[in-house]
Amino acid sequence: MRKVINYALFVVGLIVVTSLEISAQTVASLDDKIKQAKEEVQKLDEFIQAASTSDSLKKSLKPVLDNRRAILKDLEQLKLLPVTLRPKELGTVVSNLEDTPVASAAPVTVAVSERTEAANSPCSSPDCGSATGGKRMICGRIRPASMDQTLALIQALPSFRSYVKAGKDGASTAAIAKADEWAKKYGGEDWRRVAQIWKQVGNSKFTSDVDCSTSGKTPGTGSRKNGAQKEAVVDLLHWLLTNRMPEHKHPNYKESQDELKGALGADNRKVSAEVIRRQIALLNEFIGNVKVIARDKDEKLIGNTLSDQDGNFSMLFNLDEKEPVIVSTEGDNNYTTRDVTYFADCNCYKLNIPVEDRPASLLVRAVVGYQQAGAAATETRQNYFFDLFVSKTLPLPFKQKVSPDFGDPVRIWGAIRAISVPQNGDFTLGEGAQTIVTNIPKLKAREAARVFDYLGGIEWRIAGDSSLLPSFDRQTRQKFSLSLIAGLGFITPSTPSEDVPVFEVPPNLASNPKLQKVLDDLGVPKNQKYIAFPRNDRDRFFRQYYGGIRVQTFFFNRHNVPLQRFPAQFDLTVGQNEYVTGGHLRRPVVRFDGYFPLPYEKLEFINLFGTAMLNPNRATESTPLILTEAKDKVFTNADVYLIPTAQFSRDYYRFGVGFDFVSFLKKVMNKDKALKTAAATQQQSNPTTPNQP
Repeated sequence: MRKVINYALFVVGLIVVTSLEISAQTVASLDDKIKQAKEEVQKLDEFIQAASTSDSLKKSLKPVLDNRRAILKDLEQLKLLPVTLRPKELGTVVSNLEDTPVASAAPVTVAVSERTEAANSPCSSPDCGSATGGKRMICGRIRPASMDQTLALIQALPSFRSYVKAGKDGASTAAIAKADEWAKKYGGEDWRRVAQIWKQVGNSKFTSDVDCSTSGKTPGTGSRKNGAQKEAVVDLLHWLLTNRMPEHKHPNYKESQDELKGALGADNRKVSAEVIRRQIALLNEFIGNVKVIARDKDEKLIGNTLSDQDGNFSMLFNLDEKEPVIVSTEGDNNYTTRDVTYFADCNCYKLNIPVEDRPASLLVRAVVGYQQAGAAATETRQNYFFDLFVSKTLPLPFKQKVSPDFGDPVRIWGAIRAISVPQNGDFTLGEGAQTIVTNIPKLKAREAARVFDYLGGIEWRIAGDSSLLPSFDRQTRQKFSLSLIAGLGFITPSTPSEDVPVFEVPPNLASNPKLQKVLDDLGVPKNQKYIAFPRNDRDRFFRQYYGGIRVQTFFFNRHNVPLQRFPAQFDLTVGQNEYVTGGHLRRPVVRFDGYFPLPYEKLEFINLFGTAMLNPNRATESTPLILTEAKDKVFTNADVYLIPTAQFSRDYYRFGVGFDFVSFLKKVMNKDKALKTAAATQQQSNPTTPNQP
């Protein structure tokens, strides 16, 4: 019996020792994995932060770094498990982590063909295409941002990642079996074709990401033909459109919807059938035959070329010195620029031009200008104004269908206008622009914002016409949208003592009985010589609220790329406004509000404004009180009779011309620069002679 007990204790001890050894090996193995992952993250981060790493390569490596960091975080969390994983189990977990996409960490601007195994130097290899004999070369590709975003989202799909992994040379049997399993789930689709398409997507005509030579081959992809890369991207988008989009209601649309939601999370609303169809049209219409230009630091044109069918471009030019070069494309009206600053050490450089073709989530206009305003049958006033309008996507807990042309359908908006003290407006229309640029900077701070007019609310787009219609300038294109809007706000009243003129009472009132009756009704004493009409005091702002429709015109260039310009806008609303109804919320008010930026490229900073607030009731006519102003009198004089008056109840309008604020500042700075240059020139031509002793 004793021998049996000793044998049992020996077996138990052996099991305990073995378990401890396995546990120690597992912990050591996990620690090694964490250490190795930290070293890889640190090295990759140092390479991305290095000054010698190109911007395009940094963009390509950023999602890889984010994914490695996410894996490291998961590995560190493994140490907190209440159970210990065996080495085989740990290996399976680590393998799955490395194969799992981290959609939330990967940015949506992942490059298409920028390979992470590129050289460490921003300069190309000695084979620099044709950049020899003192010439410089720039090459790259025009890249629509929406296409890069969709391709990044495709990469986050587990089925797609499995297809690509199985399609690599030397793929394991397990990887192929997993791809077969995914393909069967989606009705037996051809995953090998999908993997081959992805290879062609990265098949650039340039030898590498830092080399402008065109050998016709890219490492690992084989030969290529002109247009093959674009065709591959279009084929991949067609695959996503017909095999993964829930809108198509294919036999496995429920599985595709679950996969999109699971892999992309909140980002799945950014990709829809409408978005993909627009991207396919954009690739077929835009990528090829687009002009790319290069300018020097003084904005002088030094080179230009046209892109090929894949959007690739390359150009040679001469520079006397090693200077920076600014590259842009007419694809987005030269809005996006890339600064090449590595020519101090390189003769050629490869970069991509990311054309932003996605709708804006934030629409802002900031305008300064000059307006004329007045109520019905009253004297008009001229003022300088400062206008700010902001329209922003409204974050909602439920999914919104994002239009590729107009953005989110539900937005919040706000408009505020500051109006200066009245101006004399004594200048001609031809002098208008120059006078405004000259006089606005001279306004005193207390005179610049006499009245504030604020209105803000919510906007819900209910329809949109995506037809690319020409504008009247024949250069820009336009698309229209219709929205329901509701808003409320206020208008600040002026002070009772502000701008109160004094009038003379005619001495011979007996000859004008109608005028005498008007004065009697106003309570003017007999033989009174001077009268004035100050406004009633008010302890509240004038309130206003409206509801109605908003029609907007969004501007695009001929390549269907949205212009960075605030849309033209017309509002037709009905509500109430104390400012035009005698200081009280009574009777409906119809409001017409329009804003139109001139579509001409050279005049794009000029904007036209117009507002009309009409009371739909029948007009009331009465005898006018026409008096002569007493220029030498002020309303505080003892011999002036004051007649307090209520806020007017009349139709009101305003019309003005405004300038984009940034363009306005440039004009002011250019004017100051011109004045200083002229003064310096005059001083040089007329030097002051020093006094002789």
